[in-house]
Amino acid sequence: MARALRRVTNIAELARLARRREGENWRFRDFVKGCGIEPKEIDRIVHELYRQESEKFDCVACANCCKEISPLLDNEDVRRLAVWMDVSSDLLIREYLAWDEEYEGLVFRIPCPMLKDDRCICYHHRPMVCASYPHLHKDGFVRRLSNMVANCSICPVVFNVIERLKDEMKPHGWSRYMYERGRK
Repeated sequence: MARALRRVTNIAELARLARRREGENWRFRDFVKGCGIEPKEIDRIVHELYRQESEKFDCVACANCCKEISPLLDNEDVRRLAVWMDVSSDLLIREYLAWDEEYEGLVFRIPCPMLKDDRCICYHHRPMVCASYPHLHKDGFVRRLSNMVANCSICPVVFNVIERLKDEMKPHGWSRYMYERGRK
């Protein structure tokens, strides 16, 4: 069994540690992609780590993702929010959303305009991408590793799952991989 790691929940500490470990996290991404463990097995491990971490952390009280990320909304998200707010889709778009050139779609402005006093005012009507964040319950973790590395500085659950996954990967060669690259 993996040793107990100190959980990070403070956002300032999270940002500092994520910056410090960014290079290591990119090397971990490369290791996981080439370690020979089936992606379904990695998904199984990540799902369990996510279950454990999410039980210990109040995402709603944190809301850091709402302050740092612009979720891409689909047409159904826009429709549902407009109905809930009792405004037209055009007014919702004009007042609360922005066009993202990179993703070619509508996103909330940062910080999310639906965040009031660190609480989501549209929680039960929020976009699907918000409801599923940080996406660690989904299959295909190995394909999304670049996003996970970026999310380490935003989400304590992601950071702690990645750190625990590193620990889980030690018997599969992670320690040796790091040693061979000059870092323990």
